[in-house]
Amino acid sequence: MHRYLQAHFRLLPSATTAIHQAISPTRMNEYVRMANGDTEQALRLYLWNARICESLYFPMQILEVTVRNAISEAAEAARGPKWTKHKDILKQLDPHWMDQLRKVRGRINKSGQPVTTDRIIAGITFGFWCHLLAVRFTPILWKSGIASRFRHVPSNITQADILAELDRLSAYRNRIAHHKSMYDKLPEQILSDIIRVIGYRCPVSAHYVEATCPLDSIIAQRPNPADFA
Repeated sequence: MHRYLQAHFRLLPSATTAIHQAISPTRMNEYVRMANGDTEQALRLYLWNARICESLYFPMQILEVTVRNAISEAAEAARGPKWTKHKDILKQLDPHWMDQLRKVRGRINKSGQPVTTDRIIAGITFGFWCHLLAVRFTPILWKSGIASRFRHVPSNITQADILAELDRLSAYRNRIAHHKSMYDKLPEQILSDIIRVIGYRCPVSAHYVEATCPLDSIIAQRPNPADFA
């Protein structure tokens, strides 16, 4: 249990105002409405939402790394260790993702480090890996290796289904990264979906995420104004 969520203390009105201004009234308005105008309760709710996001960060991290590794392994098996330069892959990439590859290489060059495939892979965003599951890559990546690396996918789940799930989870990942609300986005279902997709690649990793995520206890700790009266 997170003791800092249970601390029954009161802020001075001037402190509450200062914190709201620092975070920004626009960002806090949603929580002020939830708290029926109680600005101190709004801060407690804001912190509560932040802890929900925090609890989903590690599952999202495992999801992203697991998916990235599966796809990059398949790409290397299909087109060699320098697959990020292979014409068969480059000609299928949308301009946005081509530009991302160029920028990643540029950042690595600027750092003075060798431009290796491992460094490129580490610098690419989650959306890039989702893009490699698009139907245009089916002949060169899905059939030649990605499918076999998600060996625990149920028979009724298609490549398109996995892409749709990852696109949706990527959007939630971005909400977490940009400090947006997650309490109202069915976080328990999101966690369940993350665990399921990780399990397509590695059931052991999925069980580990499920066993270590404190989301349920954090949701149960939604601040109650009566506790601070």
